[in-house]
Formats: sequence, C-alpha cells, structure tokens
Amino acid sequence: MKNYQLVNRIDTHFQGQAGNRIFYILIEKNTDICLLWIEKDQLISLGRACSQLLADNVVAIEKNIINALEEIEFPLTPSLEINLLRIGVDYLASEDHIIILFDDQESIENGESPKLRIELSRKMTNEFIEKTRLLASTGRPKCPLCHKIVEEDGNCLFCPKKNGHSKDADLPKLI
Repeated sequence: MKNYQLVNRIDTHFQGQAGNRIFYILIEKNTDICLLWIEKDQLISLGRACSQLLADNVVAIEKNIINALEEIEFPLTPSLEINLLRIGVDYLASEDHIIILFDDQESIENGESPKLRIELSRKMTNEFIEKTRLLASTGRPKCPLCHKIVEEDGNCLFCPKKNGHSKDADLPKLI
C-alpha cells in the first residue's frame, strides 16, 4: 500500500468527447504521480462523500473559482496506475484532513486493501469537490425520469419509468 500523508496536488479530468469519456484522478506527492482511472458516477459519488464529510465537520468554507475544463498535464509514466474498483472516505479530525482509500481488483483479491491511501487538506478537498461538480455538469444530460444518461438525440431508450414504451423496440408476439 502506498500511503501519502498529505498530497501536494489532486486533480481530475477526462479524455474523449461527451458520451465516450474516460475520467481520471491525478495525485501528486513530491516526485510520485498516481494515475487513477475512475467511472464518472464514482467520481461524482466521491465528490459528494467528501462534501458530506466536510459539511459534518464545519469550519469556515473557502470558495475558490476554478476552471474544471482547463487541461492538466497528463503523466507519461505514472509511479502508480490504478483502475479503481472501490473507494473509501473518512475524516481525520485531529488534522482536519479528508482521508481517501483507493482499491483495485488485484488489491481486493490479494487482501492488500487499500492499494493507495491519501490525505487532503480542507482547501484541497473543497477545490476537488468543486471540480467534480463542474466536470459532472459538462457531460450529456440525464433522463429526468430514470436518471440514465440520454442518447445523443436526447431520448432515453427503454426508460423503466416510461413502462418500456418505445417506438424503436421490437416486442415479441404473445402466443
């Protein structure tokens, strides 16, 4: 397990176009750079979990204006690269830090969980939360009924809230 007490930087971004994006988190500690591949929903959930932990442990909140779409330097050879499977979040009251634990399939199967542990300052956590919110809002919209991502034409195919009614679906005939 890599354990970084207080990281120098955490950033998140994506590669690709809307509908075909791959999201990632970059973590920098001294000369080490960790590249974490993450699903969009996981990223949104991580931002919400961090936000909730900070809300539960309120102090003065610093508002920073950031640009979520600003390109970040992508590492050619990261020190650690993980396809995230599981994420845990906690609050370290003595330091006023957020702790995030990251796991991949290999670390879970081998009982080496977590694969990576980091600590974030409150300011860095607030910036990360704001960036996850901005990135989440840049993609395709969600269906107002079932909350699935809508197709490029604006339709949600096979929405369960529409009771499966679709003009495009071939329904089997009853015998």
